[in-house]
Amino acid sequence: RSQACAAVAASVRRDFAGAAIGRLVESAPHVALALQGAVLASAGVLLGAEAATMAFEWARSSLDDLRHFVAAGEAATAQLFPGAYYREIVEADVAQLAAALTDTGRQHERRSAARLDVLAALARPGAGAAELEGLAQAAGEHGLVAEAAAARHVAELSRAHSACREAER
Repeated sequence: RSQACAAVAASVRRDFAGAAIGRLVESAPHVALALQGAVLASAGVLLGAEAATMAFEWARSSLDDLRHFVAAGEAATAQLFPGAYYREIVEADVAQLAAALTDTGRQHERRSAARLDVLAALARPGAGAAELEGLAQAAGEHGLVAEAAAARHVAELSRAHSACREAER
């Protein structure tokens, strides 16, 4: 699926650079902006839902492209910025957005890893109560309420099972 998402992302990029979009921009710029915004937002959500790591990479790559165009001082961008001061403001905004995107991507990766750790422990026969409690705490710190609750519940069951086995001996 992630390969299909990558192919769609590449296709969207090509289409947005194509002649049809160019004609639309010339004839109805507000419609072109609305179309591009809707397609990009939809593609971002769909890609994020299916392959979040790839979605973050795509967004970072797009920001890198923008950073390159702004910093290069190309004729098209030179018309947008009446002076170096304005270009510096945009460069700082792009850098700030890239930093926020990178931070959010790292947080997402940590949450995903915590979620997978909990699921792996829950699925593993014989997972101990102490391990599950630790995973529940980590999941809770990442805002994974359901995963934390499940790990705590199974930890309680594990303790009860251990107590029963001890009582039988």
